[in-house]
Amino acid sequence: MAESKQPESASLLRRLAEAADGYRNGVAQIIIARRVHPHDVADVLPVTDLAGIDRALTQAGPGFETFGPYLTPAETFVNADHDVDFVTVTFKRNEATGTKAEDQVFRASEYDALIWGISAYDKLVMPYLTSVSGFDHAAKERAKFVAGSTVGHKLHSF
Repeated sequence: MAESKQPESASLLRRLAEAADGYRNGVAQIIIARRVHPHDVADVLPVTDLAGIDRALTQAGPGFETFGPYLTPAETFVNADHDVDFVTVTFKRNEATGTKAEDQVFRASEYDALIWGISAYDKLVMPYLTSVSGFDHAAKERAKFVAGSTVGHKLHSF
């Protein structure tokens, strides 16, 4: 595993901090990312998983490097109702053949928010992504959201 020797840009440091912060598990992590903007992150792995890090770096392809290790303290989940472990949302879709219902489970320890519409996306997600990765990246992610390709998925997994 080669170490980075170049000075780090502020935008790269922000992106690495966001990737590390997404884990909050008290385990030192190695981040596999691109140095060039928008600093795509290919994977985040425990520092002890040397074989996994090498494999992920090879799979990520040219332009990806390892950064770290980074450590964020383990997060304890706190909410107003301390007994909530998960929320089940039932999606109902009107189709030509009738209404189709589908349940999806969201674990409280994995999701901070659910974004239902473009208005909420523009108010909450766009400013966040713009500050972390720049407007061009945020606009591409917004287009994916509008097209429905991020529905039911974590927008920012690391």
